[in-house]
Amino acid sequence: VKTFARADCLLCAGQRQRSYFYGWLVQAGRIPANEHFIRYIPISLDPKLPARAPLADANDSPLFVSGGGWFPWQNQSKAIFAICREIEARGQGKIRIFGTPHETATISAEEAAIREIYVGVGELSKKASRIQVEGYIGREDLLKVYSSASLAVEAMQYNLERELAFTTRTIEYLWCGLPVLYNNYSEISDHIREYDAGWAIDPSSDAEINRTLEEIFSSPEKLQLKSQNAQRLVQDRFSWDKTIEPLMDFLRHPSKAA
Repeated sequence: VKTFARADCLLCAGQRQRSYFYGWLVQAGRIPANEHFIRYIPISLDPKLPARAPLADANDSPLFVSGGGWFPWQNQSKAIFAICREIEARGQGKIRIFGTPHETATISAEEAAIREIYVGVGELSKKASRIQVEGYIGREDLLKVYSSASLAVEAMQYNLERELAFTTRTIEYLWCGLPVLYNNYSEISDHIREYDAGWAIDPSSDAEINRTLEEIFSSPEKLQLKSQNAQRLVQDRFSWDKTIEPLMDFLRHPSKAA
């Protein structure tokens, strides 16, 4: 609140976050005189989009990827395990998982649950070559994997943090031309639906997950179309040459707090 009382300009990655922070501004005695006091600048990437690359082995299609840390508030176990079962049952496709739970001095119940899920996926990978748990790799190498994968999975169970988050990894997936198997309750869900750049599903619904997986495995032409839509979405709304304008406007015409 003290920081907000002194700030000349605030930047927010999401419209929902922007609304959330208005309450803190009121506590700081700052009643915004105009809508640009908190400027919306979403997570953005280079306007030069990565080139898509073919899979080295066609039998790996569809290739699912999951990247990033396994935080206690990011539980996507229902989707991950469903994908693993489907891949094994069909003898087709692959999933590659990058990232691990974070090391912490103390372990909460939620952290213990996430670690247990991660260990469970790791155990599956020891028995099935189509399930790969690979830990962290360098970003450039990760982007190469993304650019030849079929789609990304990020269907995390609901909590308030996930609803307000404007998720960085998602924009990077879309930037690389990866349709995203995503949740149906957050801000990016609306963008994905509008551009048909993936699937915005109820991550707690087994039936919805299974229907979506059936479509993914049986309709490779839809994956291709959604891949193109994913990059078009980033080009239109999440490239930094466009999204930086609200900040540039403030720098050109700064209005300082009293």
